[in-house]
Amino acid sequence: MLAGVVLPQSPADLVQIRLGRVRGAEWVWVSRGIHVRREFESDLRSELFGWQEALPEDACFTHLTGALARGWPVPPLPADLPVFAAASGRDVRPRRVGLSVTRHPHPVEFEVLDGLRVARPAEILLSAAHDLGLLDVVVLVDVALHRHDCTLLELWAAANRCRRGAPRLRMALRYADGRAESLWESVLRVLHQACDVPVEPQYVIPDDAGSFRADLRVVGTRRLVEYDGADHRSRERHGKDLTRKRAFHRLGWQRYGYTSPVLLYQGLAVLQDADEALAREHDPARIRAWHQLLAESLFTPAGGARRQERWNAASGGQTRQSTARKRPSTSSGTASLRSISAAISTSVR
Repeated sequence: MLAGVVLPQSPADLVQIRLGRVRGAEWVWVSRGIHVRREFESDLRSELFGWQEALPEDACFTHLTGALARGWPVPPLPADLPVFAAASGRDVRPRRVGLSVTRHPHPVEFEVLDGLRVARPAEILLSAAHDLGLLDVVVLVDVALHRHDCTLLELWAAANRCRRGAPRLRMALRYADGRAESLWESVLRVLHQACDVPVEPQYVIPDDAGSFRADLRVVGTRRLVEYDGADHRSRERHGKDLTRKRAFHRLGWQRYGYTSPVLLYQGLAVLQDADEALAREHDPARIRAWHQLLAESLFTPAGGARRQERWNAASGGQTRQSTARKRPSTSSGTASLRSISAAISTSVR
């Protein structure tokens, strides 16, 4: 079940979807001939059921759409994300605003998840690697491995195929680590890796009263590095964090915590802290590799805008939102994967 998303009780009964011409304020336009009942406007599966009706029978959802359908946390998404699908070359490729279909010589293997045809994890990552930046692909690979949705062997098999996206997936696998327990923990690790800072994920510190585990340890030092998300601001979590910090201090460890804005906009400070821990000379030039990874990723507005322009160009320069504005619709808006996935996509803030 997708966290934060309201699911219809019967996946087979598409009462929340209406095909063809529809009138009435209770319906929200998704694409030509596809409408979703307003009460399910923020339901990812309801929208995808509608899109599935427009796809050939052997087509399936892939790329970021497949990741969302599987409930994976994803990088920050552009404002008008298209629906990504894969179909075999023998089928006529559906052409609709907001739908991006990739044709393959043979049908793509998929699984039926609660009535939706979703590509297998390795295929989702291979498809996404063609479009996304290296940082985006690494965090998605981490998610898939951590959830045991696929194995490294399956991913290397996919990465060694003669497919677009295979070179970037191979590169991502060199950075990936399934021990990461959150998307931002992956970002924190890749920042250190890009700056040539050796780190060990999920480092366990034994104690007489039990043990403690830290997100990262800077190898060869007593420095622990962790991501501090919004959940750390609650009173209960803050109390636990203070207890851990005192334990680390008692055991001779230093804990440095970083928030997502620091990782995105103050990476040089993180590098400086790591250089201090390693007792090596601080070289600001090392941060350039991290800045390059960020610039090409969905984690920056510029990176997201470039991906959006590319996807818009592939659909003839139109988006679902711009098309909806031209329609004399009885509804006040359109269903959007960007808004639907807000509940399961990790926020930058």
